[in-house]
Amino acid sequence: MIQIENRGGEIRFTNFWTSEYARSGLYFVSINTGTVRLLVPAAMEPTLSDMKTAKQIVLTRGIYEGRDSVEIMFDDRSDNPFVIFLEVRQFDRVWPAREDGRRCAFLIYTAKGKVWTENCYLRRIDKLPLMTPWPTA
Repeated sequence: MIQIENRGGEIRFTNFWTSEYARSGLYFVSINTGTVRLLVPAAMEPTLSDMKTAKQIVLTRGIYEGRDSVEIMFDDRSDNPFVIFLEVRQFDRVWPAREDGRRCAFLIYTAKGKVWTENCYLRRIDKLPLMTPWPTA
């Protein structure tokens, strides 16, 4: 079981880094006080450079390959943005439908601590992939 101690939206402590998830190279997402925190295991740290090019981050919940999943799109305004698909079991909780359309903080952590902060948008759709930017005014 993944344990997380929070200080508001920040992670104060987690045992994720020694978990089976981390040893297997799987991302994990924790949500607390309206803040989405992506935990990046050591094996996946090379993907950070792709994530940090994002101009916008969009989390979309839906069915991907028959499983309840979330698409995390790091939209860099290119034709091929960096995207990861996580099953909801890789989340400690998912946002309720009433929070669709919401903008919230998005933090990325490695074992060394917080490495990046941005904002993200939340939505859902029936079937993934969607990989469509957030609508702008």
